[in-house]
Amino acid sequence: MNQDVVKLKVISGTDQLEITGWTNLSITRGIERIPNSFDLRMSEKIPDLDYIEVIEGSKCQVLIGDEVVVTGYIDRVIPIISGEQHTIQIVGRGLCQDLVDCSAVYKGMQFMNMSVESIARSLCEDFLIGVISEIEPDPISTQNINFGETSAAVIERICRIAQALYYEDEFGNLVLSRERNDVASGVLMQGVNVENATYVRGMDQRYSHYTIVYPNAQLTPDITNGISFGHYTLEDKTVPRYRPLYIIPEDGDAGFLVAEKRIFWEAKRRYARSYMLRATVTNWRDSDEKLYKPNTQIKINIPKLKLENENWLIGEVTYRIDETGTRCDLLVMPVGAFSLQPIVPYQGLPVDVLNAAGAGKQ
Repeated sequence: MNQDVVKLKVISGTDQLEITGWTNLSITRGIERIPNSFDLRMSEKIPDLDYIEVIEGSKCQVLIGDEVVVTGYIDRVIPIISGEQHTIQIVGRGLCQDLVDCSAVYKGMQFMNMSVESIARSLCEDFLIGVISEIEPDPISTQNINFGETSAAVIERICRIAQALYYEDEFGNLVLSRERNDVASGVLMQGVNVENATYVRGMDQRYSHYTIVYPNAQLTPDITNGISFGHYTLEDKTVPRYRPLYIIPEDGDAGFLVAEKRIFWEAKRRYARSYMLRATVTNWRDSDEKLYKPNTQIKINIPKLKLENENWLIGEVTYRIDETGTRCDLLVMPVGAFSLQPIVPYQGLPVDVLNAAGAGKQ
């Protein structure tokens, strides 16, 4: 059996319906998107098509060969008739769609002294979504849920505090992670597996000098720890002309530690995001026959684009079948492009103040 045949497995209680024969499809996964998504179509005259009953809202899995790539729900079923042709289109997303679509609900609407993983689990459990954490379980003091905001909005906020990526894996779990060191086998190589590629090199979002300006700088002109006359500057000498960016520290940034981390983050991330490769390769799998996956590093050798012996990170993968055949679209950027901005965590009110306020209302 072809290891790349795409199957839609529709799950209804103990019954499972498996459908193959898709002639056009797009399946996308990434580390800057939740949920994963799929769009499957049959456009040939298939006798069994009249007997296929797929109900919107059904739980499902999309498999490539025997490997699960998306676990989620069918959002839309779109039958189309035209002359002698009968087409069916199935559109769906991963389990984490409910985090994006639905309002967050939690008793008390407040999290106190809980880790990012614990908060995420609390928000995911009502939707039967698992959480896989690859980061340290450092507690976050206080986070409030605003009425009406989604669980994904809360998760995005706490992940910024924890400097964590959040995305969906093939089984519908929410993954809390950082840029990984896993490496795909083989090379994206010109004339071998790269069919076409677009390489964007930019300078418009980069700066030559990143400077923190401290409040009341004129009152603190002492020179300590590299901080001179109320400011601290990091220079990027690879920017060819003078382009300054001033950063004002956030409230609550004691010692301006977060602000100093931020200027290094600004320089590194802006550099990495200014180099973007979109490549279409002729296979969904690497040289070890493993499916390309997001948050995996891959080697690049495309001399015509002046990209040689680079080791970048896959940010998004789209498995595709269309009139051009079977292809895989990859978005690849330098390591550091997907790091998150350091921010000052909201501390909220001390526990004793909150307890006193609650006692006063009784």
